Amino acid sequence: MSINKVKNYLQLEEIYKKYVVLESVNDLLNWDSSVVMPSLGSNSRAIQISTIKNLSNSIIKSLKVSELLKRSEDEKLDYWQLRNLQEMKRLHTDATIIDKKLHERLSLSIAECEVIWRDAKKENNFKKLQPYLNKVINLVQEVATVKASFYGTTKYDALVSQFDVGRTTVKIDALFNQVETYLTQNIDRVIEKQEKESFNIARLPFVPIGVQKKLIKEILKKIGFDFSKGRLDTSSHPFCRGISTDTRITTRYTKANFLYALMGAIHEAGHGMYIQNIAKDWENQPIGFYKNMTIHESQSLFYEYQIASSQQFIEYILPILQNYITDTISVESIYTLINRVKKSDIRIEADEFTYPLHVIHRYKLEKALIEENLKAEDIPSLWDESFYKLFGKKPDSDSTGCLQDIHWSLGYFGYFPCYLLGAMFAAQLKYKVESSIPSLQYEYTDTNLNDVQKWLNFNIHNYGGLYSSDELIAKSCGEELKSEYLKKYLTGKFDN
Repeated sequence: MSINKVKNYLQLEEIYKKYVVLESVNDLLNWDSSVVMPSLGSNSRAIQISTIKNLSNSIIKSLKVSELLKRSEDEKLDYWQLRNLQEMKRLHTDATIIDKKLHERLSLSIAECEVIWRDAKKENNFKKLQPYLNKVINLVQEVATVKASFYGTTKYDALVSQFDVGRTTVKIDALFNQVETYLTQNIDRVIEKQEKESFNIARLPFVPIGVQKKLIKEILKKIGFDFSKGRLDTSSHPFCRGISTDTRITTRYTKANFLYALMGAIHEAGHGMYIQNIAKDWENQPIGFYKNMTIHESQSLFYEYQIASSQQFIEYILPILQNYITDTISVESIYTLINRVKKSDIRIEADEFTYPLHVIHRYKLEKALIEENLKAEDIPSLWDESFYKLFGKKPDSDSTGCLQDIHWSLGYFGYFPCYLLGAMFAAQLKYKVESSIPSLQYEYTDTNLNDVQKWLNFNIHNYGGLYSSDELIAKSCGEELKSEYLKKYLTGKFDN
C-alpha cells in the first residue's frame, strides 16, 4: 500500500497516538491514587488528572482532525484501518459535541468525588459524599442530554454506548428480564436445597497477608498473567489498569478468608490478560484500546466463575495452597465456600447465582437517575427499596449498600450492565471453549489452561476494538448473545 494514498489517515494515527498515550498516563495516575498516593495529595492529583483529560480531549477535537477525518474517507484503507478510522470519528464526535467548559467541570468533579468516596465509604457517611456526587450526576445528565439529542437516543442509551458501543436498553431489557425471572423464581429454592443437603461451610484457616500474596501470585502465573509486564498490589476495591507491557491489578485482603483476595485477584487477572494480549500491533490506536467493557468483563468473569469457581480448578490449585497453608484444607471445603448461595449485601462478594441480581438492581437504579433527573439524595432510599424487592432484605448500612461501588463517583453511569452482559458471554464462552478443549470438563492441567489462554487470545483478545460486542460474540461463538447459556450453566451447577 502506497503511503501517499493514505497520507491523511496516517496523520490521524500520529495524532490519536498522543491521545491514547495521554489516556494511559491518566490510567496510571488513577492507579497511583488508589494504591500509593498519600492522602494529602488528593487535591493536586484531581487537578493533574483533569488537566491531562482536557488535554487529550483537545487533541482529538481540533479543526485539523475534523478535516483529516473527512479527507481520509476517500483513501484506500484496509479493514483494520477503516475500523480504526470509524473509532476515531466516534471519539472526535463525542469530544466535539460536548462543550469544553462542561467537559472540564466534569473531569474535575469526578477527580474530587473519587477521593471523597473513599472516605465516605470507610466512615459509612453518604451525606459526606452527597454534594460531590450531586455535581457529578448533574454534569453527567447534561452530557447525556447533549449526546442523546445528537445521536437520537435516550439519555441512558447515550451513556451505555460509551462502554458498549451500539448497546441499547431495548436489547438489555430483553436479556435481563429473562435472567431476573429465572433467578427470582429459583434463588430461595437453591438456598433451601443447599441447607437441606447440609451444605458444609468449613472455617478457613487464618492466612497471613504476606503468605496470601505469594500463593496468589503463583496461581496467577499458572493461569497466564505475565508478571514481567504486570504487577499485583493492594486497594480497598479490586481493579485493573494499564497497557499491554505495564498492567496493574489489585485485590483486597482479609486474614480470615484468603478466598476474597484470591478470587478478586483472579477476576482482575482476567482483565489483565485481556490487556496484555490485546491487538498488539494497534496498541497506541483507538482500535487497540479496549472500548468495549462487555467483552472486558466477560474475560474477568470467565476466569473468576467458569474457571476458578469450578471443582476442577480447586483440585488443580490444591497442591499450591498446601505449600503455603499448613492447616488442613480440602477441595470440598473450598468449593463449598466459593459456591455457597446467599443474599449478600456486597456485589463483589456475591456468589455467581445472585451476582446478576446485584447488576440488575444497579442497572434499574442508574437508568432512573439519568432518565428521571434524580439527585444524589434520592439514592439511599431508592437503593434500599430496590434491593429489598430483589433480595427480600435491606443492606446493613450505606457502606455495604449504596456506597460500596466507586462507579458513580467516577461518572460511570451505563457501565453496570456490562457486568451481566459479560457474565452471559462468559457462560456462552464456557461451552464454546470446552467444545474445542474437551479435557476441561474433567480436569485442569498446565497444558489445557495454556490452551484456554491461546484460544482466548486468538478468538477474543487479538481483535481489540475491531468489532462491536455483538459482532465479536457472533464471530467467536457462532451465534448472538443469549441468556439461555447462563441459565443452563447456573442450573447445571446449583440445581443438579
